[in-house]
Amino acid sequence: MTDSLLVPDRVPDPCVLVIFGASGDLTRRKLIPAVWHLQQQGRLPEQFALVGGARSAMSPDDFRARMGEALHEFVGVGGDEVDHFLSHLDYVSGDPGDAGFYERLGTRLQQIDEERGTAGNRCFYCSVPPQVYLPIIEQLGNAGLHREAQGEPGWVRIVVEKPFGHDLESARDLNRSIHAVFAEHQIFRIDHYLGKEMVQNLMTLRFGNRIFSPTWNRDNIACVMITFNDPFGTQGRGGYFDEFGILRDVMQNHLLQILCLAAMEKPPSTAPDDIRDEKVKVLKSIPAIVLEDVIIGQYV
Repeated sequence: MTDSLLVPDRVPDPCVLVIFGASGDLTRRKLIPAVWHLQQQGRLPEQFALVGGARSAMSPDDFRARMGEALHEFVGVGGDEVDHFLSHLDYVSGDPGDAGFYERLGTRLQQIDEERGTAGNRCFYCSVPPQVYLPIIEQLGNAGLHREAQGEPGWVRIVVEKPFGHDLESARDLNRSIHAVFAEHQIFRIDHYLGKEMVQNLMTLRFGNRIFSPTWNRDNIACVMITFNDPFGTQGRGGYFDEFGILRDVMQNHLLQILCLAAMEKPPSTAPDDIRDEKVKVLKSIPAIVLEDVIIGQYV
C-alpha cells in the first residue's frame, strides 16, 4: 500500500463550506474543531469561508462567538489566531424548507465570492436529522444553487451524513431524490467516524505492519470484539434517539465500518472504489443477524 491516505501538501481550491444545522451539537463538537485543525495543518486555502445555516435566530457575530466558545471548550484554544479563523465564519438563519432562506443564502454566497475570491466553489454539508435532507436538497435545486456552470470555473458538492435513511427502501428513495438534483460526482455520503485518527490508522496497522499483516487471519485470531463506549449522555438529542434509536445511529454505520476495516482483505490501492469493494465483500459474507443472537439493553 504505497498510496498515502493523507496527502500532506494537498490544499483545496478556494471555496465556501456551508453547514446546514450549524447551531447543533455536531457542528460545535466536531465540525468546527475539524475545520480549525485543517487550518492549523495548512490544509485550507486563504480564500476560504464557512457559512452556518440553521433555524436559530442569531447574527453572524453571535455565531462567531458561539463557535469561539466551542473551540475553547473542545480544543482548548483562543486568542488572536482563533479570532483570525473566526473572521472567515458567517451565518444565515432560516427554515430549511423556506425558499426565502435559500435566496438569502445565494445572495450571501455571491457577496463572499466577490469579497474573498472563492470563485463560485461551494460545499454544502448536511449536519441535520435525516428527515431534513430532502427539503434542503430540493430547495437547493429550486434556487439553482446545485448548478455547476458548463465551461466555467466553479464546482458544487453536497455532503450527506449518516444515517442514510432508516432502512433499505428509504435509503434508495433518498438516493433517487438526491440524483434528481445533483450528479453522482457532486455527492459525498460520509460517516464522520472514519475521520478518527485510530480508524484511519487501521489500514496501515493491518497492511503496512510486518508483524501484524501476516498474522491477521482466522488461524491466529480467535475472536474480535468491537466496543463502543460514549462517556456522555444524549445531551439534548433525546428526540433524535427516540425516532432513530442507537442501533441506527452507531451500529449500521460506525461499527459496521470498523468491522469491515478489521476483516477485509487488502485492497489493490487506497482508491475509494477499491476500499469500498473490499468492504462490500465482507458485508456479503456475514450471515443475516437473527434476534436470538442479539442482546439489547437500555439504561433507565
